[in-house]
Amino acid sequence: YRILASQENFFRKMKVYFIQCDCLIQDVTRIESRADWLEYAKKIRIQGRGGTDFTPVFDYLKTLRETRELKDLKALLYFTDGDGFYPSAPPDYETAFVLLKDTGHPELVPKWARTLLI
Repeated sequence: YRILASQENFFRKMKVYFIQCDCLIQDVTRIESRADWLEYAKKIRIQGRGGTDFTPVFDYLKTLRETRELKDLKALLYFTDGDGFYPSAPPDYETAFVLLKDTGHPELVPKWARTLLI
């Protein structure tokens, strides 16, 4: 929340999808306001935890774009340990895989994506 809220007028201008995925999508929550975030934060529960395949999220975003639910996708931030199956081709939007410095596998992230270590 601190990252998103630090941007001026963030929730007035954007939609944020929190998509939990292991080998398939486990949960999708759309956040459009501070109130949405505060409500979601009260009940968030991490789901999945194994057999990571990154492609279902890319497929889901493709569907949202095709149906015009998501009209102007700017970027995908994928919080992960980096260990999993990646799409073979890059999407037409910026993609960054965010990994923990000490436990992530940045060497597995494809060259077409950015790697951010936190």
